[in-house]
Amino acid sequence: MELGKSDLNAMLALGYDAWAPRYDADMHDYGYRLPSRMAAEVRRHIPNGDALMLDVGAGSGLLGQALRDGGYDNLEGLDPSPGMLRQARAKGVYRRRLQMALGATTPLDAHRYEAILAGGVFKPGHAPPQALEELLRLARPGGIIVISLETGPGGEAYTCFGRRLVAQQKWRHLRATAPFAHLPRVAPEAMTVIHTFQTSHARRHDRWPSNNT
Repeated sequence: MELGKSDLNAMLALGYDAWAPRYDADMHDYGYRLPSRMAAEVRRHIPNGDALMLDVGAGSGLLGQALRDGGYDNLEGLDPSPGMLRQARAKGVYRRRLQMALGATTPLDAHRYEAILAGGVFKPGHAPPQALEELLRLARPGGIIVISLETGPGGEAYTCFGRRLVAQQKWRHLRATAPFAHLPRVAPEAMTVIHTFQTSHARRHDRWPSNNT
């Protein structure tokens, strides 16, 4: 029997619930670099520390903690795992924690956020490519969206969908980092690129950089 999207989301949440008590320690041991690299991109594009941001796939709050340490304190976190959100609550980095999965739509108000961040979310087995459209709905016109995309198998579907949104002028591509190993101690061959976009109100759209896909 084929599992539906809600079943897959529930299984994913259960897996992260079981991992939650040791997640931070494991990520430290793995040399996890994504939160610090995502936070660096936020600082590059969002100088206002009071900007309302949504951390999609907030997990235990590692990105939120990196942002708070950098002077950002108006953060909301979204994650399907209650266990991970309990870890995030202990850090005290989010003004609001939202237990839900990022699917086609969420019950959140449109155009609420000045910036939306999604690190480690858009990859096989997690949020589908079509959920990128939901980020556009949640962001304010001219808002900033920062996402990570893995360059390995399965990543092309997300890249193609992102390019389609650029071509449709729904957002424009501002920057892509060089590929880097986000888990260098355990998977140095697994490479990630962080992309930054601005939602439409721009007068033109940019080409997706072909050398980072």
